[in-house]
Amino acid sequence: MLEFIGVRLCASIVRAIPLIIIAAFLYPSQATAGNVTIDRLWRTHKDKTMVMSHRGDHQKAPENTLAAFDKAIEAGAHIVEVDVRLTRDDKWVVYHDRTIRLRNKARMLVSQCTFEELRRCTISGSRYKISDQAIPTLHEVLEHLRDRVVIYLDDKMGRPLELAEIVREHKMEDQVFIGVNDYADAILMSEFAPDVHWRARIKPIGNNIDKYLVLNPLIIEVNNFFALTPERIDLIRKAGVKIMVNSYGHRESDDYYSIFVEQVGADIIQTDNLDKLLAYLESLDTV
Repeated sequence: MLEFIGVRLCASIVRAIPLIIIAAFLYPSQATAGNVTIDRLWRTHKDKTMVMSHRGDHQKAPENTLAAFDKAIEAGAHIVEVDVRLTRDDKWVVYHDRTIRLRNKARMLVSQCTFEELRRCTISGSRYKISDQAIPTLHEVLEHLRDRVVIYLDDKMGRPLELAEIVREHKMEDQVFIGVNDYADAILMSEFAPDVHWRARIKPIGNNIDKYLVLNPLIIEVNNFFALTPERIDLIRKAGVKIMVNSYGHRESDDYYSIFVEQVGADIIQTDNLDKLLAYLESLDTV
């Protein structure tokens, strides 16, 4: 009798295997759907425009807070930009501006504040109808976003090698890239942190492309995109490097979006208006 039950059970399991496989594809679990990496994003969006949320979705939550990053992911951002600064006691915090108004109303440089002073400052969420938000540490943000979205660290201190070490510490080299803003730092990253991805900002774009490309950046950010000729675009493409542009302020319009997508062929657009850009790209089926 037990043998018969065992045979029937095995047969049922065998019949169920195809259904389990189909279900895994159609209804991926959180663990399967997660594990976001740069390489995976690049592969799934090979011919599509990727959207970067500038400081998180600060249309719906205070910028550079955990809530803003959560809102960006919920809206469909592929990448979130995270501004990072150092406090007086050498703590990396996520904050954009150079200065902050403390609870005693004094305005101070973030670099002159201790982490404890900053932690006592909350960012009001009343306008967004959410609770007030604390200024997070970089470590908190990295762990909060682990396996959920690609992360761009915008280095406000010009210390990319220190940030590279933190990325390694969290074992997130496959999910994070760092903003590098001058050629000297680009050389340092290429030489001493070849395992950590970085973004080059080239000013002016001109004939400087070659000397950056040999350093193997992940992305080149172009601000003066009108100087990006077809020949220069082709040069970047052949090196396997992505092109990133910014759509801030007056550039948050369909006319500029069209230039970025059709003329520049931007791989990544960083935006302050996530919903508007995503709606535009969805109308073109390029997201």
